[in-house]
Amino acid sequence: LNWIKCDCGQRFFKFKQKIGIDYQGRISSDFVCPFQKNSETHNLSPMLVPPTFSKLSDESMEEIRKVWFWAWEELLKADSIIIIGYSLPETDTAFKLYFKNAIINNVLEFPSKILKVEVINYIPYSRNREIFEEKYREIIESVNNVEGVSGRVIINFIYKRFSDYVNDDLNLSTYTHSRIKGKTVG
Repeated sequence: LNWIKCDCGQRFFKFKQKIGIDYQGRISSDFVCPFQKNSETHNLSPMLVPPTFSKLSDESMEEIRKVWFWAWEELLKADSIIIIGYSLPETDTAFKLYFKNAIINNVLEFPSKILKVEVINYIPYSRNREIFEEKYREIIESVNNVEGVSGRVIINFIYKRFSDYVNDDLNLSTYTHSRIKGKTVG
């Protein structure tokens, strides 16, 4: 669990560590609300983000909607998309449609663009590898069958730790320099 909400109205994403909850649903971590003053005690509770469309329309999920909006804006202009450690569960229809539509809009906006999608996962899923990859391939194939796209989205699966991927496969100095200059990273 990474998302938490506080009774002061703030919601947080704890990036570097998972937040555990006890059997009564209380946060079992030393994490405290950054808006808490010394003498105050804020009550924290888990914030579940369901794999449904409600995360995009539920008023109580305003911060989550903002994250999805920012992601949409970035996906529309991306030259490449890297997905890290996401198994693409069957139940997350919302993400599948969201991702598919973002890719379609991206490629249709730039008629000569070839969009590269990389899925990075540490676990190769052994016997289930074909099933895992097929879930992503179905989305990419349906995008490539859209008129005007025709095969301009390429997918690649890389099975290694994210840190190894960053060290071995990304030249971050080139990436940073190219992003600053506004050039396409190849």
